[in-house]
Amino acid sequence: MTSRNRLNLAGTRTTRASSRPVGSSRAGRTASRRSAQTISYRRHHHEAPHAYASAGEAYAAPAYPGGGAAPGANAAKNSAHQYSRTNAQYYRKSEGASRGKKIMVGIVCALALTLVGSGTAFALYMNDINKRLVGGKSEDELRALADVLVPVTDYTEPFYLLLLGSDAREDEDEGGARTDTNILVRVDASTATVTLISIMRDTMINMGNYGTIKFNAAYAYEGTAGAVREASKLCGVNIAHYAEIEFEEFMTLVDALGGVEVDVPQRIADVEAGPVVLEPGVQTLDGVGALTLARSRKAFDDGDFSRTANQRLIIEAIVSKVLTMPLVDMIGAIEAATTSITTDMKLEEIISLARQFRTSGGTTIYSAVVPSALAMIDGISYVVADTEALKEMMRLVKAGKDPSGIVSTMVHPSMDPSTGDSSYYEEPLYGEPVYEPPPEEEDQPYEELPPVAGGEEPDPIGNEGDGTAAAP
Repeated sequence: MTSRNRLNLAGTRTTRASSRPVGSSRAGRTASRRSAQTISYRRHHHEAPHAYASAGEAYAAPAYPGGGAAPGANAAKNSAHQYSRTNAQYYRKSEGASRGKKIMVGIVCALALTLVGSGTAFALYMNDINKRLVGGKSEDELRALADVLVPVTDYTEPFYLLLLGSDAREDEDEGGARTDTNILVRVDASTATVTLISIMRDTMINMGNYGTIKFNAAYAYEGTAGAVREASKLCGVNIAHYAEIEFEEFMTLVDALGGVEVDVPQRIADVEAGPVVLEPGVQTLDGVGALTLARSRKAFDDGDFSRTANQRLIIEAIVSKVLTMPLVDMIGAIEAATTSITTDMKLEEIISLARQFRTSGGTTIYSAVVPSALAMIDGISYVVADTEALKEMMRLVKAGKDPSGIVSTMVHPSMDPSTGDSSYYEEPLYGEPVYEPPPEEEDQPYEELPPVAGGEEPDPIGNEGDGTAAAP
C-alpha cells in the first residue's frame, strides 16, 4: 500500500491509504512526485488542502522495494515537516502568530472597555442634566406635583404641558413670586402639532380657601402644583408635565441657540422692558432682544394681551429652532437651558419627542389666548374668561385644529357704562370691539367727574392706563 501526505485545515499532518496495488519503482516514484507536487502547488497558490483524511488515521510511510522509503516520498515528508510543530522555525512563526492574536485580543478588550466607559460617561452626563432640569424643588413640592400631574405612558398620544414664566422684576412689583407667563401647551408628536394657549395672568379664578384671586397668585399660594391644578380646572384637561422659565436667565437659552427668528409686530422702544429698540419685521433676535419683546407691554395699546402674544411668538421660534438642530447640538442647547428652565421631563423624553416630530414631517404650531373680557370687581381689575367661548376653543384644541379664530365678544357688566358700575370701557381686543358706547345726545350736557384728591385723573383699572389689569 502507498500513502499520500496531506495537510488538514489546521496545518496538522494526516494520511489517507491508497487502494492502488504497489507496482514498479517507477510507479512508486511517480506517486511520490505527484504527492510532493500537490503540496508544492497548494503552498504556492495558498490553496487550503482538502481534509479528506480523518484525524484518527495514522501516518504511514510508503512501501518501497528494499525496505526504504521512496525518494519522492521523503521529499514530500520533508516538505510537510517544515509545517510540523516539532520544527523550530515553524514553532517560532507559530509563537509570533500567537503573540499577534494576544495583541489583537488586547486591543479588542481595550476598545470594548472604552466603549463601555464612554457609555457610562454619557449616562452620567445625561443624569446630571436631568438633575439640573428638576431644579431646586423640595420633596414636598415634588409630592404635590405628583398629585396633580397625570403622566402619559408614551408619547404616541397627545398630552398637555403647562409652561410657566416668572419675572423677578415683576415679582418685586407684585410683592411675591407670581407667574407672568401661563401657557397651556398641547403636544401631538404623531401629527407634529403644537398648540399654545395663553391664560392671562389676571384671569379671575376661585381657589377654594383663598377665595377669588388672579390666576398668577395660584403660584404664589401653592407653587407650581397650584398653577397646574387651576389651569387643569379652567381648561378642562389633564396636564402631564410642567416647565418653568426664569426670565432673568432666558437670554442664556436664546443665545445658546444662536438667536431666534421672530416677526416683530411693531416698533418697540420700552426702556422698562429692555435696553434695545426693536424695529418691526422678520429678524433674528439675540437674548436681549427676545427678552425685551417678551417683557414689553407699554408699547402696545392692549398691554398684556399683546405681550402674551409676543411671548408665544418667541416660544414658537425656540421650538422651531430646536426641532431642526442636530442631536448633539440639541443636547447642548438643553444643557444650556437648565440655567433658565426647570421641568419634570427627562432629557431622553425630550430627545424622543424631537425624533418623533422629525419623522412626522413639518411642525405646525397654533397660537391663541383664552377668550376673555376685562372686569372691575370690588375695585380690583380682573380678566374674566368667557366660559362658553373657552369650551368651543378647547374642543378645537383637543381635535388638533386651529383655535385662534375663537375670540370673546362678552362685555362684563362692570365694564358697561349703561349699568352705572363704571364709566370705563376697554379698548378693542384683537381688533374686535367688546363694547360700543351709545351716541351722545346734543341736549344732554357733558357731566364732568369730580376731581380726585391729589389732582390726578382716576385710573379705573389701576395700571397706568395701558389697558391691562394690575395686581390687587
